[in-house]
Amino acid sequence: RRVSFASACGAFAALRFWTQAADFANLVGEQAAAKARQLSAPDLTYGGFGSAWNAMLAVLDAKFAPLTRCAMALVETGDAFLHGDAEPNSAGDVGHVFAPPPLLSAKDALPNQFGL
Repeated sequence: RRVSFASACGAFAALRFWTQAADFANLVGEQAAAKARQLSAPDLTYGGFGSAWNAMLAVLDAKFAPLTRCAMALVETGDAFLHGDAEPNSAGDVGHVFAPPPLLSAKDALPNQFGL
């Protein structure tokens, strides 16, 4: 089924609890992380993506789809240093903030989409 999310954080958290994905649709940042902490029995396949890394890449691909406002804004950052503001928890889950490597992978793919 299709679910639209108000934030990438909500989308990523929902992948661990896809049967309850609609509950994450309007959550942002810490709200999504807090909701995930309340739930038990997470889907360790991240909604079929296989890992947190692949799930993050899928969320970032959706957020920064070619020619979207988010994609264009990311390209405009140029060579600026980008960083996340959260550390992985004890389970290795990055929670609601995307770690820099997947974001940089998404960013690296964008110039080709814009003919740069």
